Amino acid sequence: MTTPETPAPIPRIRRRFRYLAIVSVVGFAGWWFRAPILQCLPWLVMVDAPLSSVDQLVILDGADAYDFAARQIAEGEAREILIYNRFTNRLVRRGLLPNSLECARLASQEAAIPPSKIQEIDREVSGVSEILKELVTRLESDSTLRIGLVCDAWRSRWLSGKVSSVVPRQLRRRVVLLPLSDPQIKLDRWWAKKVGQRRFAEELLRITVDWLVVDSDQPRFEQPRSALKKAAIAGF
Repeated sequence: MTTPETPAPIPRIRRRFRYLAIVSVVGFAGWWFRAPILQCLPWLVMVDAPLSSVDQLVILDGADAYDFAARQIAEGEAREILIYNRFTNRLVRRGLLPNSLECARLASQEAAIPPSKIQEIDREVSGVSEILKELVTRLESDSTLRIGLVCDAWRSRWLSGKVSSVVPRQLRRRVVLLPLSDPQIKLDRWWAKKVGQRRFAEELLRITVDWLVVDSDQPRFEQPRSALKKAAIAGF
């Protein structure tokens, strides 16, 4: 009875050649299809939320958010806007900058939103989580109320997670995201400019950190030109 021969081991140089060939093919495919791959990446931090009719609009951030709110109200897609006062920092307390409620009033005025269409939250809120808690109270007291959250599209995935964590499940269907695109960034070429690269990296990091550890829910507030001019004058 003869013992079957053991196949000779593949020489090391052949194994390395195979690995190099595989890496080269994968790298070439990634380079060849880089555009469609990169075009899909923003949806890691963005959600697709079509416009819908709501009763109240709450502006968190977003380019030309107050102009958008004015159009929604004028077209009958929203009844009113709900503004609020964020916690005050040192510059606000010293009168060098207007508080966020004053900024919201000025921005609403610049956007030609009628005063009768503006409602105010009568207490300070320290971030998105507190704003959502205030909205939950309003939703519980009015079973037909629908609220739209106006936000930067690049932050919509993070904000969607906040809504899921703060708003009870039975009320979530009455909280609608209204994301606004950034005119400085083209989605089909977001990686071509540093502003697009920075926004994607920032929001991906925000989502990751918020998922892991920290409640990083401070919104950015759009300050109208007149408010910035007032702050500049006060600084001299």
